[in-house]
Amino acid sequence: MTSTLSKPMSGNRLTQQLFFLFGTLVIVFALGNQNRSFAAPQDDQAARLFESARLAQESEDYGFAVTSWNKLLANFKDSKLAPKAAYNAGICYLNLGDFEKSIPLLKQAAPKLDSESGLRAKAQLFLGFVQYRQGSKLNTDPNNKEKANQLLTTATNTLETLIQAETKGDAKDPKFSDLDQAFWFQGVAYEELGRDEDALKSYKKMLTFPEPTFEFLGHSALGDVTLRLGQYTEAVKHYGAARKFAETSNAKEDITGINLATGKALIRIADRSETAGNKTEAQTNFTEASKILALIPAADANSTAEAREIYD
Repeated sequence: MTSTLSKPMSGNRLTQQLFFLFGTLVIVFALGNQNRSFAAPQDDQAARLFESARLAQESEDYGFAVTSWNKLLANFKDSKLAPKAAYNAGICYLNLGDFEKSIPLLKQAAPKLDSESGLRAKAQLFLGFVQYRQGSKLNTDPNNKEKANQLLTTATNTLETLIQAETKGDAKDPKFSDLDQAFWFQGVAYEELGRDEDALKSYKKMLTFPEPTFEFLGHSALGDVTLRLGQYTEAVKHYGAARKFAETSNAKEDITGINLATGKALIRIADRSETAGNKTEAQTNFTEASKILALIPAADANSTAEAREIYD
């Protein structure tokens, strides 16, 4: 993880990612009409297993649900319900935090799901997300850096495949409306790989969508990336947009992080102006930075100390 300055909301960002992504989750009701008849007894057995698993998953009993999904996959692998069972098993493992088991199931399910319902694209989105999460998890262990980078790179490629299919139209799912999230998670994976230029492109594309799910986090992330790239004026602009969202939601912790990073960017701009001999512009930015940093609550001892360090 990078410092608070370069990632002002790193502590909250994953929680919000999960909240929004899980908010899009729709358990597949593949049985349709409960009075539907099936052509063979085997189909009826698979249907009963599916219904049992569906009800458990809907009740957030993911352990029981995934056991039922796996039983269906083991005993009825040729059933037309199998792709949806694999998808839902992957989602259950995701909810259980077992990303390693989730990945192969989502990979198995995605190409076999109906493209017209938007479910195929949804599975691809979840697959990219879980690959990113597993890579990020491994990245915390110095002994797993190589494997982590492979998984994070795979995640960006998985999401790029989805993006290309949806933007070029050759495999477009008409009911899939979460392409902005694909750009977001691709950007997050690029950031973790240290590929800031690529992350910048993904985040910018995400913000071109009307009302993107991660608009607040997107501006914050763009602030972080442009700050690291030395694009300080851009950083101030994006932090300003993020601040407006934070103020609207009264997210005081987020505002503190944004103010710290904004102060740093303004001081960097002032330093450049001073080096260029433009003392008036430098003083203007130093003054603005001082005002921003002064907004940090005195009770926030760590942030207050960091603010003083920035200004000094």
